[in-house]
Amino acid sequence: MLVGRTTSAGVVFRYLPGSAELSSRVHPHSVEAGPFLDPLERAARWPGGWGYAPVWAAEFEGRSSTLWGGPTRDLHQPAGPRLTAEVWLRLFESDTYHSLLSNRIGSEGGFTLGLDSQIPYFAISIGGILYRINGTQEVLTGQDVWIAASVEYTFSHTLVLSIYRDGRLEVQESMPATLTTPYAIARPFFVGTEATGTEDAPFLTGTLTGLLYAAVVRDYVAHPLYLTTVPPFDGSRYFGLPAFHDYELGGFDLPMDQRIDSYATPVVRRFFLPHVNDAFIPQGTAVRSDAAGRAEFVYVSYYHRTRTNRLATRRSIVVEIDAVRGRARRTFQLNGLLATAHVGGIALVGEALYVASEGILERYPIPEYDPAASRYIDLMPDTDGTKRVLSKASFVSSFQDTLWVGDYRTASQPQPFLYGYGLDESGQIAPGTASAIYPIPRRIQGVDFFVARGTVYVFMARNRSSREAEVLRFKRADLRSGAISPWEASLTFPHGIEDLAFAEDGTLWTNSESGTDYYQRTAGWSTFFPFVYGVSMSELLVRVPERQVGPPVRSDLGMQVFPNPATDELAISYMLEKPSPVRIQIIDLLGRRALDAEYPMQQPGAQHVKMRVKDLAAGTYFVVVDAAGHRGRQSIVHLR
Repeated sequence: MLVGRTTSAGVVFRYLPGSAELSSRVHPHSVEAGPFLDPLERAARWPGGWGYAPVWAAEFEGRSSTLWGGPTRDLHQPAGPRLTAEVWLRLFESDTYHSLLSNRIGSEGGFTLGLDSQIPYFAISIGGILYRINGTQEVLTGQDVWIAASVEYTFSHTLVLSIYRDGRLEVQESMPATLTTPYAIARPFFVGTEATGTEDAPFLTGTLTGLLYAAVVRDYVAHPLYLTTVPPFDGSRYFGLPAFHDYELGGFDLPMDQRIDSYATPVVRRFFLPHVNDAFIPQGTAVRSDAAGRAEFVYVSYYHRTRTNRLATRRSIVVEIDAVRGRARRTFQLNGLLATAHVGGIALVGEALYVASEGILERYPIPEYDPAASRYIDLMPDTDGTKRVLSKASFVSSFQDTLWVGDYRTASQPQPFLYGYGLDESGQIAPGTASAIYPIPRRIQGVDFFVARGTVYVFMARNRSSREAEVLRFKRADLRSGAISPWEASLTFPHGIEDLAFAEDGTLWTNSESGTDYYQRTAGWSTFFPFVYGVSMSELLVRVPERQVGPPVRSDLGMQVFPNPATDELAISYMLEKPSPVRIQIIDLLGRRALDAEYPMQQPGAQHVKMRVKDLAAGTYFVVVDAAGHRGRQSIVHLR
């Protein structure tokens, strides 16, 4: 195996069974690594199945199974400790104590991520003082679990310890500490193994009986969007967390979590896109709502594209994602005319999915859920449900009694249109041609409709640049058959945006193909947003003009803007609870950024910023402050 260097892009140690080229040098004893063929994955990953790669695991058999290794030297941090430890595992037997991942030998300094009476704990010994936190729930045998822990020493002489389980923060504690620098992350690392004795003569004892899928140590605190997002448990490596961030140790590529971008428009819910580790690229989005109107299941369509740009080597799929738990519940393989198509859009009508691509709409009835049946299901289209349409059928959405089908076209291609096809009482396309045809802007990826405040709005998504996407808002009444209607607002979304679908409560769901293997490895996209996510209607209507502009108002940032009206300069004040990067934007009523200022890091407490607005046109604007996951917003009037 290759020896990992401590300068390897933040990954200090990695053990990945079956991938020697991606692992640190390790010394296993009575540890057997091989493909783990889970019976639940039989249809997709066993020989003769759908052709997906099986997951590899290392089997530990208790006290005889030990594994240790890592870099050849300690890593010194100027202001530490800062590190993240992660394990992906399945216990076969419970015991009083399990050391899962550690670099401690006996009572010497270092950290341990382990289980105490099945409860996760994380401990770090510094200068003879032991700092420890305990989780709250047992880890059950026979179940896959992702456990992560982090430690960070802050400038306020505080040690922050955290434990995460399956993408949720389980416990976090801040402890006063005054530490000397630099801090050394010592090697070697021990996986499923307790080390006692001395560094020169350690005695190793196995503590784990079960499967170890992966173990990783990073020399930084991983991105919060990574640590606090539920993995989809889709049967692939890392339980569906994107595996293609596994660049070779010693390289200069950033790990996946460090490349996740944040955006101005707040996301209310998100989860990792399943099956990206199987080389699928997400496209279409559809939503089934529960009795309260919230998304109960989100459906995402995918086509297959390998890193070497090979297409049609696997059939296109639609994944049914439990929107409450964030897990992939079922995966459907398409078997109609669109079996290997791009499947750019899907729409849910009753108990069937309409799939759009290549000028064709196919209707696929969804079988009733059976918990005892396979999670991988071959779907067959209705014999009478396949229709050729006027559009390229790049995307499709349903609204009331109409299917709306649209074109994606670039500047060098003919004008794109949005076509409305009526549905009969059974949810089938009614005979005849489109009942409505509207020209739309170019490069539109998805369209959906929603009634809010008594008005029917139309939302259209497209990628604005190589870093940002936008959702354009129209009023349905403003659409014209003879010309493209002007949109009344543009909202910033993550790059790679695809199809749109509304839940009944007004949450807009979509996904980003920026988080896929092909685009991250081949296209060189700088952005990374590997999620299916929702945005609330309140954010989509945030730039609807207000009737009156009142005095300054306070927000969750304690934000104040004055004078209002303004002529030459604005004074903007707000309060930060913790260190955070801050972005301040001034946006007009059409959603266009007039001014934009970014501050890489501001400290907690009251902040005061001034912005020159002398050159702005007269009118009404919004001042938006984004910081630490909070947003302050206030309307102002500018006078010339």
